[in-house]
Amino acid sequence: MEKILRENFPLIAILLICLIYLIRVVTGTKNTVMREYGKMTEEEKELYDISKVKMSQILCILSIIIVIVLDFVFTKFFPDIIAPNTFTVCLLVEMVVTIIFFKTKWIINFFCKKKNA
Repeated sequence: MEKILRENFPLIAILLICLIYLIRVVTGTKNTVMREYGKMTEEEKELYDISKVKMSQILCILSIIIVIVLDFVFTKFFPDIIAPNTFTVCLLVEMVVTIIFFKTKWIINFFCKKKNA
């Protein structure tokens, strides 16, 4: 059992990260760009382009998925070719991406403003 856990640790860790992220989004304990936009007043919403807000939400989720998939591919199929510590590096990149997207108000202010606002 211990050998199986040791061999599949990267996959188990990736699945746990996905599960935790999914639970936080579904239960509403994680801020998302659309939730932050929904909390704004009508005057504040006029400053932002809704299509950009939706796209930034999609890019947030896609970036986390891409990092997780790359992590899985590198740790399972290319463990020694790319780098011996690829799993650790991918998890650090994922943590940085997640921390950046926790700052949802910053994303809305920086990326989603209308051109004439």
